[in-house]
Amino acid sequence: MNINDIHLIKGEPNAMFHHPTFTLIEVNNLVYDIITRIKKDESIESIATELKLKPADIETLLTNISKSIPNHLNQREENLSYKKERSIDRITLHVANGCNLRCKYCYADGGNYNQSESMMSLDIASKFIDFCKTHFDKIKTIVFFGGEPLLNPEIIRFICESFDHLHKEKRINHIPEWGIITNGTLLNDDILNLIKQHIKFITVSIDGNQKLNDFNRRFVNGKGSYSKISEFIKKIKNETDVHLMYEATYTAFHRQNNWSESDVKSFLMDEFNIKGTITPDINFQEQLVVQDNQKQTFPAGFFGILKSMAYKIYKEMCPVGNNIIAISTDGEIYPCHMNYGKKHLSLGNITGDNIFNAQDKYLAKFPYLKRILKIDKPCIDCWANPVCGGCAMRWFYNKGTDTYNLFPDNLLCETNKKYIEDILLLIVRLKQDKTKWAELLERRNGYGDYDSFR
Repeated sequence: MNINDIHLIKGEPNAMFHHPTFTLIEVNNLVYDIITRIKKDESIESIATELKLKPADIETLLTNISKSIPNHLNQREENLSYKKERSIDRITLHVANGCNLRCKYCYADGGNYNQSESMMSLDIASKFIDFCKTHFDKIKTIVFFGGEPLLNPEIIRFICESFDHLHKEKRINHIPEWGIITNGTLLNDDILNLIKQHIKFITVSIDGNQKLNDFNRRFVNGKGSYSKISEFIKKIKNETDVHLMYEATYTAFHRQNNWSESDVKSFLMDEFNIKGTITPDINFQEQLVVQDNQKQTFPAGFFGILKSMAYKIYKEMCPVGNNIIAISTDGEIYPCHMNYGKKHLSLGNITGDNIFNAQDKYLAKFPYLKRILKIDKPCIDCWANPVCGGCAMRWFYNKGTDTYNLFPDNLLCETNKKYIEDILLLIVRLKQDKTKWAELLERRNGYGDYDSFR
């Protein structure tokens, strides 16, 4: 056991976090004091003298701590270097640079990202297919995006059918899972048939009940979109086997109407029987908490860290430009769909030089592409590395310079580490009541079996 791999957290009770193995243990004040001193390179003999203990007692304590820590280290599943194998997890494909809604909080300026409105052409779609054949043996997921992608269903069908044809001819070995992120306001027989034939999952945007949704999510004429979205959800659920999820945006208007994030989740489950994610409006900077239905309040991010600890899985930064890319209607490649239209962040074009056929050129231009994988200092040596992650834009993107930094924001890091400490202490406290702890894990079975963390 390397004592420097232990991170101590002062609280009631105190906690010891051995981050290489995700081991979290409650420790009393004496143990906390002894480990703190050892980490400061004080000798066992001097510690024993000052605390009026026998050196053998401290040696026994260290042995017992060592026994409580697994012998094996937890390794990340993916390759910890810039991605070189011919596969990619996700391509977000913008087939429509425009939208039929004008949501108040839209970061994409009405779906066109401050660009001229356009639809992906048949020519670019064909070149996209060639790009995929050339650079990848396997694409796990392709998500049709916009704007509103269902404004361009013909191109979606063409791309899906082209991959099917190539697979039947054995010119490709793998067909991606097709998904759509949609506002859920467009549905006719042709679109429904397209979905039935090709689409595996759909994420639909809806913010809660009709009042909450229609305050922000409106058509160009100002009419609310809730009734159309409701029809879409019910028809997809009743007539297809597509995995349907929601993405809700939590705004100040929700808070003003005394709706918590948990209230939104409960409503959408009761009304439509669907699960999903809730994202705070980027203009709503107030620190949010998730209100659990069982009268227990959990900090935002609690269940993500709980899952990471339970399964001993590293939380990663979103691997933009590595395992995830976005492609525009004109074939430009961006690290993230939120960077759409920012030409200075372009990773090339599917028709010319790009990050996949001129990798050295783009890694030299954008060294952050390696840093975001958390495999370089200061992240690699940070005790919080295994349970820290999320949106790369949040951590690395500098709005002032409109580009990605080489390192995550230092102030944000320090704040987040304190936040993670609070969550780990909460987990320690919750585990003290075995009955309530078991109930909590059962209620959160959407994350899977947590028996290994009981």
